[in-house]
Amino acid sequence: MDKKKIYYLGLNLIVPGLGQVALGYYLKGIIMFIATIASFIYFCWLIIHPYLEILKKLSNDESVEFIRMFNVRLMILSFLALALIWLWSFVDIIYFCTIHEKEKESGGKKA
Repeated sequence: MDKKKIYYLGLNLIVPGLGQVALGYYLKGIIMFIATIASFIYFCWLIIHPYLEILKKLSNDESVEFIRMFNVRLMILSFLALALIWLWSFVDIIYFCTIHEKEKESGGKKA
């Protein structure tokens, strides 16, 4: 793997979509970044929301069913969405770096 691929993969490791933006695929990079942020915010909300509900119920002196408040399926799905977006960004970088290498070898003509 050449240094440019490692550079772009490193950018994607920091922020998914950043490698695409550095390669010039701005729309794709921004979409990946927004999707990653949305998945992360939703995952955090699924963790924080039950605690807020517990505090609300405790302030009303109602019984609290702690375990039922966590929606584990949605937590797993949102985490998987985040992981799949990240994986997609890595595969995409490897694919487009390969295309750019082939274009350079063929003298700038698209393969």
